[in-house]
Amino acid sequence: MKVYDLGVLPGQYSMLIFHALARMNEEALVVVSPRDPLVSIGYFQDLSGVDLDYCQEHGISIMRRELGGGTTFLDHNQIFYQVILKKDNPLSPGSIDELYRCFSEPVIQTYGKLGIETKFKPINDILTAQGKKIAGEGGGDIGDCIVFVGGILLDFDFETMTRVLQVPDEKFRDKMYKTMQENMSTVKLELGYKPERQQVIEYLIDSFAEVLGPLERADLPAQVIELADKLGEEFSSTEFMNKRTPRQKQVPIGAGVSIKYGSYKAAGGLIQTMTTIRDGIVESLDVWGDFSFYPREKLPLLSKSVAGQPYKWDAVQAALQEQYELNQLEMPGVDMNDICQAIFQGQAM
Repeated sequence: MKVYDLGVLPGQYSMLIFHALARMNEEALVVVSPRDPLVSIGYFQDLSGVDLDYCQEHGISIMRRELGGGTTFLDHNQIFYQVILKKDNPLSPGSIDELYRCFSEPVIQTYGKLGIETKFKPINDILTAQGKKIAGEGGGDIGDCIVFVGGILLDFDFETMTRVLQVPDEKFRDKMYKTMQENMSTVKLELGYKPERQQVIEYLIDSFAEVLGPLERADLPAQVIELADKLGEEFSSTEFMNKRTPRQKQVPIGAGVSIKYGSYKAAGGLIQTMTTIRDGIVESLDVWGDFSFYPREKLPLLSKSVAGQPYKWDAVQAALQEQYELNQLEMPGVDMNDICQAIFQGQAM
């Protein structure tokens, strides 16, 4: 398998390269850092959580990735590791949960070589011995490939992270800043200094080779850059960025018809729903949030399963569960009861 040690890349290339490789069915390990600050939102998220004005004023680009999870702030202080495997590769784990657990091991080893004791915490976090998050990871399917991504936090700009997010007021922002500092760590905070970047990269590559097998260093083909450029236009387009923008909690439409917005924080992420109800029957359901879902393109099956069902907890949950099991869907840290919590938020069971 090839390894692409890409150093520091401008613009959104640090996120676009692995998308391009997956689209091309090219297996690889990519190690890269962004030169320019970047906000990346999850595939199933609503853009309303990002402060667009702040990002524009400070030259911070925004893109939607094709993997689930939450909003992330990326800059040169992070070294990203990105594994792209074909779905039929024997090395490809059988589930997303197994993917996180298996490919977190090389990262834990890398931190260990730096003198930092860490451990994996389901669903997709790596914690220090003191229980502070020092890496968050993501995974999912892109085309015929499975992708696993994460980053070594050499340092982290807590202040900017709180600024790129849309918050109700400054008191909330201050609380967010304090909470992040109390619950997150970095290599610099753990060691008191930032180690030499290339040394960290070598540790990463050596550790991943123990799982992936021999890795051949290679130059990135021009075709990958060309596809990355095309994807960059798509992922930053107004249409792709504004996939979902519901705002109101409940919207009466007409006689017997209403739209209800709900949200629920599950272990695997925030679930948000918008349900159209006509005369007590579910007409349509939209689901989004910062969760992970596999296979990505099959999320609409959950929505279709409840159309025509009575707007009642038992009926909706049974329909969701049947579709979930029938299609062997995966939502790490989320079950159908959690989705019902969002759908029926504020409603009696």
